[in-house]
Amino acid sequence: MAAGSPAEVSLWRELAAKSCTLINKCCIAAVDKHPKGFAPAVVPFLQVYVETIMHLDYHALQGVSQKRLVLMTRFLAKVFHAPAYKRGPVVLNLASAPGRPPQEVQQEEAEAQEVQLCRRAIGDFFESPIFAQLIEALITKFLLLTDEELEEWESDPEGFFLVSNLDLDIESEVRRCCAEALLLFLMERNIESTTRVVLSLAAEADKGPGADRQALRLTEACLHAIDATALLIPTGSLDYEAFIVNDLVKYLQMPSTDVVVRSLQGRILHLLVTVSSELQSEASYGHALKAGLEFLQSPDVVLALYGVKLLHKLCLADILRKGVKSVQEAQSALLRQHLGPMLGSSFQLASKLQDAETLQMALKLIAIEIEALTEQTNDTETVAMLATHVPQMWQTILALSEKEAGFGAPCQSSLINILLLLIEKVGDACLRANQLREVVFQLIGFCVNVGASHATYLLEDGLKLWRTVMLYGSEASISDSIQSSLGTLLGIIQAGKENHETLCILKVYVLLCGSEVIRGEREALVKLLVEHCLSEKGTVKEAFAALDFLYATTLVDPDLSYRLAQSAVPFLLQKVASKQLSRALLDPLLSLIALFVLWNGSLLDVFLSAGGSGGGGSDAMADELAKILLSFKSLRSVHEFLAVPGARAAGSLKRKVAVILLGFIAKYQPTRMAKYKDHVLQFGVSQVREEVQNSFSVEDLLDAKAGLTTGSEHAEVWGSSAFFAKAKEVFSRDPIYTLNLRELVGHTAEYILQAARENSDQQHVDALLTNIMGNMKV
Repeated sequence: MAAGSPAEVSLWRELAAKSCTLINKCCIAAVDKHPKGFAPAVVPFLQVYVETIMHLDYHALQGVSQKRLVLMTRFLAKVFHAPAYKRGPVVLNLASAPGRPPQEVQQEEAEAQEVQLCRRAIGDFFESPIFAQLIEALITKFLLLTDEELEEWESDPEGFFLVSNLDLDIESEVRRCCAEALLLFLMERNIESTTRVVLSLAAEADKGPGADRQALRLTEACLHAIDATALLIPTGSLDYEAFIVNDLVKYLQMPSTDVVVRSLQGRILHLLVTVSSELQSEASYGHALKAGLEFLQSPDVVLALYGVKLLHKLCLADILRKGVKSVQEAQSALLRQHLGPMLGSSFQLASKLQDAETLQMALKLIAIEIEALTEQTNDTETVAMLATHVPQMWQTILALSEKEAGFGAPCQSSLINILLLLIEKVGDACLRANQLREVVFQLIGFCVNVGASHATYLLEDGLKLWRTVMLYGSEASISDSIQSSLGTLLGIIQAGKENHETLCILKVYVLLCGSEVIRGEREALVKLLVEHCLSEKGTVKEAFAALDFLYATTLVDPDLSYRLAQSAVPFLLQKVASKQLSRALLDPLLSLIALFVLWNGSLLDVFLSAGGSGGGGSDAMADELAKILLSFKSLRSVHEFLAVPGARAAGSLKRKVAVILLGFIAKYQPTRMAKYKDHVLQFGVSQVREEVQNSFSVEDLLDAKAGLTTGSEHAEVWGSSAFFAKAKEVFSRDPIYTLNLRELVGHTAEYILQAARENSDQQHVDALLTNIMGNMKV
């Protein structure tokens, strides 16, 4: 190779580029790991990198590798953000100076001096004219879209969109992401100067729609800077309302033929997402909504995805309903006028997308549109629209998942969420549409195939959809699948997967079809499942589901339920005695025990003996249980105080269970309960008065115990549900619900006071009993 030949020059340039990259990496590592030791070298490298960034022209910028640009901005961001280089006193470790060699002390003092000099130099930098020049260089060079990036916009729109919307991260390998992070760190150190440069540069760059392509690129870069720093710009520095209406809308109205124009329009859409909370006037909100709707239908996929992002933010804000009421109501009315067309356009875009992440974005928008749409239109219109689009969407996802392994799971999960939401909103109307019902059952079958690899990701979602169909479906919609799918459910149980969800579905089966579904050969399998979930191996979530399942089964077939629970309940009572039971499991456990005791009072002694077998015997267990039950008298959950629907009934039911169990303990161990007589009887009387004054209905009981995913007050949703009708029939016979509490408390008083007569004055005891019975009259 001849000296000075083009090949040799190219080789040396390549070697120099690699050397620069390695040096950059070493500097970054030094700032991260040894900031004090590296302090003397910080300022020289800082000057080199700042000057390099400032002197790069457009053509040089096109030729420098992205890696080198990334490393330069990363180094500067690390330096500006490092606590070691921020102004403040340097703390010296001189506490042990007398015992340390003088050389070490001198070295530490010299190091502290270097750090102080470094801090002073960096602090001076933020007050110097170079600071503003660096910000301008970052915006006009590093945030400016390159020709290569614009080509990527055209050739790989979904990939470009995803890269452009990465979270801010200084460790990113994307030049513009690193520049954004550096800009934020600069703003953190000098917010006024940074804001002033960003806004003045944007004003200068705004040449209007008639500007040339390079000027439009610069405008996009300046808006990018405002977008990145908007949340830090001091209040009052920028009038967003006027900025949107006067400075941004004109660019949105330009023809979207040139990719440079489209890139500017995409940036404006993203900026509208960022500042959406500032859209208070009808004009600014209307422009944002119009832009989102128009660009959602754009043939340019990048712009359509920015439309998705903007509309998702506006729809979410509408559901959360924050802000000034009058403004929010006006915006909501405007948004809801366009929900139907918006949903159709969202499905059309989703059918064109090829990337799982972007498809998920579109599906999330569809879900939130459905939630809003079902609140204002009749179910028939919504269901008809979805019956057209959902089957096509399901086939699209299946086809894409066949091309790329693992592609379908997140998208199928998003589609399931859409169907879950729809069924909960419109009930059986969704399943009466043949096209939707076919997709629903295909999805369930696809997800619960435990032998398939995708079941690892989709089994839980599939079981949730299965349970929801069983909850809301009419007999006509689900009758064919009930018996045919039971074998699949038992297979999942046998595989030991998703025990929580399988027990929830099994509970629905028992309430809907009776205990026959788990009798015979199936009983042993279900017993193993229950015992596993209520053992040390089970999670709290599994144990809660098992107790809930046993409660429902006891209502239908107490004898079968006791066989399933007879070894698990004593184990849990031992946990109660040793104070090791999770608080979340105490209420369902006590409710189940109360049901069993009402069915067969002699079981109380069996439970107390088994619970006390770990030490102390049944007497100690009775004492511990009585103390726990008495603590329920004044216990109210936060949800009950806040009057959350269903919370009052659940709280009242919990206290009624406590009074029932106290009554049975008093019946079988009256002498032991005599020492608690005042507390027990006061609790009983107060609960009788509560029931009389605030009685709850069987619908309230269903909300608390039946596992409904929508409140029972939504009659239009539950009107066709086979499960709701059957569950209402079963729970209306719930012994705890139907029990005459006044009568039970009266008997409890007699048991306790009869035992107390042995050691008390007969006349005093009779007077107390008369007083108690009188207090129960309301």
